[in-house]
Amino acid sequence: MDNDEKKTITTFALASFLNDLGSDLIYPIWPLFVTGILGANMAVLGLLDGLGEALVALSQAGAGYLSDKIRQRKVFIYWGYLFGAISRFGYAFAVIWQHLIPFRSALRYCRQKNSHLPGFSFVGVHLFKHHFISP
Repeated sequence: MDNDEKKTITTFALASFLNDLGSDLIYPIWPLFVTGILGANMAVLGLLDGLGEALVALSQAGAGYLSDKIRQRKVFIYWGYLFGAISRFGYAFAVIWQHLIPFRSALRYCRQKNSHLPGFSFVGVHLFKHHFISP
């Protein structure tokens, strides 16, 4: 494995760790923030989470197909982490629950994309090439 591959894998591992840490810090206080601070009811909380899940379900097939077709995984991983970072900053600026809709959807998209195969498949392909295919 060359230095460029090591740097890429290290970068993705650090990004994944920080992304998961941020999500795990937000998760326990999310219902209190939406209902207590922004004044939404529990139905709105369910709507926000449901919209995020729907976005994930609709986008997974298309993004997976496109990733396989263009044989690029890094770009999808970068975009996923970017969406996650933007969504967390968006929470800070929300003054009503309606402001959370795009940010919550982006965060759910990020978590779904980065907690499954794209990142792991990227690392796995490089490790497989290094250990099993290299001369």
